[in-house]
Amino acid sequence: MEAKKIYLAALGTGQLTYEKAEELTKKLVEKGEVLKEKEEEFRNELVKRSKEYNKQLQDTINKVVDDLAKKGEVVDKQAKEKREDIEKRIREKVREIISQMKDQAKKSLEMTDEKIEEKIEQVLKSLNIPTQKEIDEINKKLDRLTEAVENK
Repeated sequence: MEAKKIYLAALGTGQLTYEKAEELTKKLVEKGEVLKEKEEEFRNELVKRSKEYNKQLQDTINKVVDDLAKKGEVVDKQAKEKREDIEKRIREKVREIISQMKDQAKKSLEMTDEKIEEKIEQVLKSLNIPTQKEIDEINKKLDRLTEAVENK
C-alpha cells in the first residue's frame, strides 16, 4: 500500500512540476529575465528536466517495489517451507500414534485370547469335561500302557 502512495505522489509531482514550470516561466518573462521568444524553449527545458526527474523517481519506486516483491517471495517461500515442515512433523506424530494404538490393540487382543482360553478351561473343569491338553496326556498314557502290554 505504501508503494502505491509513493507512486501516486510521484505522478502528482510530475503534473505539479509542469504547472510550476509554466507559472515560473511566465513570471520570469514578466520580470524580463527570460525573453518572450525563449519562453516556450525555457518552459520545455523545465518540463524536460521535470520528466527526467520523474523518470528517475519512477525507476527508483519500481526498484523499491521489485525489491519488496522479492522479499515477499522470500517470506512466502520461508512460510511454505515452515508449513511443509510442520505438516511433515504432524504426519510423523500421527503415524507414531497410530503405531502405538495398533500395538495396544494387538496386546489387548492377545490378552483377550488368553482370558477366553482361561475361562473355557474353567468352564470345562466345572463341568468335569477334560481339556484337549488332558485328553492328549491320557492318550500318551494309553500309548505307553498299550506298548508295555504288547511287549510282555
